[in-house]
Amino acid sequence: MEMKSISRKQAGVIYSNVKRGTIQMSRQAVSEMYDMVGEVFIGSQSMADYYGEQIACLRMAVDAIFDGNLDWAQDNIDSFDKRCAA
Repeated sequence: MEMKSISRKQAGVIYSNVKRGTIQMSRQAVSEMYDMVGEVFIGSQSMADYYGEQIACLRMAVDAIFDGNLDWAQDNIDSFDKRCAA
């Protein structure tokens, strides 16, 4: 099973909002996000599901930022952050 990650531009959209203070994200989550940039995860279905959920959170956050819905973006970032802390 193969799962692609997020792009550097998508991560940059999130990080620029973190720097501006429009959304909050832990340092650990920022590091995890950039570790995922451009990576292709190969492994079991459970591994693909795990990374797939993380990637989905980040992509939905980017979409929410572009839609101007910062509350929804923050909810997705919070979900990603919880997965990183686990």
